[in-house]
Amino acid sequence: MARSLAAQAMPFQQHGTRVSVRQPTRIELEGSPHPIVLRYRTQRLLLARIHQLQVCVTVTGETGPSEPCTMELSHRGKENGPNWTCRGGGTAVNGPTGVAIEALARTVDLVSCTADWSPATGQWHFCIEPYAGSHLRVYFPPITYTTSLDPREAGVISGALAELSTMLPGRKDKRTTHLESAGGTV
Repeated sequence: MARSLAAQAMPFQQHGTRVSVRQPTRIELEGSPHPIVLRYRTQRLLLARIHQLQVCVTVTGETGPSEPCTMELSHRGKENGPNWTCRGGGTAVNGPTGVAIEALARTVDLVSCTADWSPATGQWHFCIEPYAGSHLRVYFPPITYTTSLDPREAGVISGALAELSTMLPGRKDKRTTHLESAGGTV
């Protein structure tokens, strides 16, 4: 898996991001303003494994809702733009929106884009899973198939993660209405 994960870091490197930490199960890239972590989420099937690329950023020291919260980005057409929904509760919230987030929803095919808040650790965890970047291994018949991101998609994902990490609660100059609707304090 290390070789496949290293290949997934190449589009980010072509976009101008440098690798700071290289381990067998994760690669850390120098991101702005926070480091970006590449890793695989493995889905085990009877005779196959699907390794889905996760591009993640963890931001600490910010405030958030008093309860744990998971928001998921969904995109329903060009005219509506991206929407954030609370996973589990199903209520619609006004999540962070911006140019890079709208470009992400418009141009990159996503499995998921989530924002998780953990009040116990005081951390926001942003995770983007693009369809491109997956590694499929079928045992019978033996097939191995890998898709990779385009450098433009890697740039859009990096920009969206940077924008998400700056649109957190506690910053009066950024939009924080998504937390107010989820019961958080600003």
